[in-house]
Amino acid sequence: MLHVHIERSGPRARYIIGHVLGSMLGWELRFWNDGEDFASVQGCKLYYGRACPGPDTYWVQCDTPLDEGPNEPMVPSAEPRFPARCGEPAFDLFGPAFHLLSLHEEYRSTETDEHGRMPPNTRWVVRHGLETRPFLDEWALALAGSMDLIWPGALPVHRRYSHWVTIDVDNGSRYIGHGPLRHIAATARDLLFFRFEQVLARWKVVLGKRPDPFDNSAWIMERASRTADRVLFFFLLKGGGRYDHAHAAGSEWFEARVRSVAEVAEIGVHPSYRSSDVPGLMEAECSRAASLAGAPVTSSRQHFLRCRVPDTFNQLIEAGIREEHSIGFRDRCGFLVGTCTPFHWFDIVRNVQSDLLLVPFACMDSALLDVQAEGPVRAGQLMSDMVETVKKVRGTFVSVWHDRHLGVDGALSNVFPEVLETAKP
Repeated sequence: MLHVHIERSGPRARYIIGHVLGSMLGWELRFWNDGEDFASVQGCKLYYGRACPGPDTYWVQCDTPLDEGPNEPMVPSAEPRFPARCGEPAFDLFGPAFHLLSLHEEYRSTETDEHGRMPPNTRWVVRHGLETRPFLDEWALALAGSMDLIWPGALPVHRRYSHWVTIDVDNGSRYIGHGPLRHIAATARDLLFFRFEQVLARWKVVLGKRPDPFDNSAWIMERASRTADRVLFFFLLKGGGRYDHAHAAGSEWFEARVRSVAEVAEIGVHPSYRSSDVPGLMEAECSRAASLAGAPVTSSRQHFLRCRVPDTFNQLIEAGIREEHSIGFRDRCGFLVGTCTPFHWFDIVRNVQSDLLLVPFACMDSALLDVQAEGPVRAGQLMSDMVETVKKVRGTFVSVWHDRHLGVDGALSNVFPEVLETAKP
């Protein structure tokens, strides 16, 4: 057990210390409110404050209490210092960690892209060249290592690498499940632009001569189930909008496909492009997902990663979502908030830790193929590099794939199993 005393204790400090030392390192913690009681206790002790209370206490120096900010954290000029003795100041990792994990910069950002999202290049981790490192996990392990030199074997780190595969089902199918009028209209359009190969491909599927290239859930599960600790399919359920390409509500084929996937994998909801903007839409889509799956659906990832903090998260909580997977880059591999460890969202407006678990992902296929225009081989290499980075800190490697890039005919049909094998625990 680690005994902890905070000079200016409050919800923010208790949250971030509880996450870093409890969730990330797996330590049992006991918080002490009274300084005199803390001073008299025996055992492993950590103090978070401005001045060290004694020679038997590990001291993390706090210059700016969290309830006064958080201001943007300073980047250490070199690797942070974690001393191997009590009484010397250790680098304050809790301040930067709270700034990042509370998504504080999302509240302050005034710049947005064409989809209303915070531009990646304006983020703290990108501006300081830290996006390719899960540096919060590295810092936590460095602190644990220094404390182990003081109290050898007293505080073993309980942390295990895990591998989660997540699939965004933006389409469900390319051809099957749609009505004859849509096929006729699409065929006429393709003929008009001399896209004869697309016409042939469409009608081979419609006539049952070959499988639909996007209907690949069985292909995905057959491969992912061999190596992953979890496999989650996030289904986009709102069709008809400019950016929503899923089957329209009421498609019998699509609803049957969701039910069949729910029998072999975890089902999440992929709230539509405008789900955060239209009152009641988020709750309706989450409710429909649960109805199709035949069980409560508690995981989600926003379509286009469109999140408005805190509104989107509050809507998800009200809709029964307990696990959110939108924390990641849409244009590169990396760690959006400097960690590969899931964490609970802290609502800085209400000043309270929520029940919503935020799951950061390390790489997304569309970021590499569609944004960076990397080829499949290079994309696979970059993803595998992320795997090794996460394994070094015994974190959770979460990858994001899309139905259009997988399956027998997908651009990543060969890369997908290779990355999964690399990511195998």
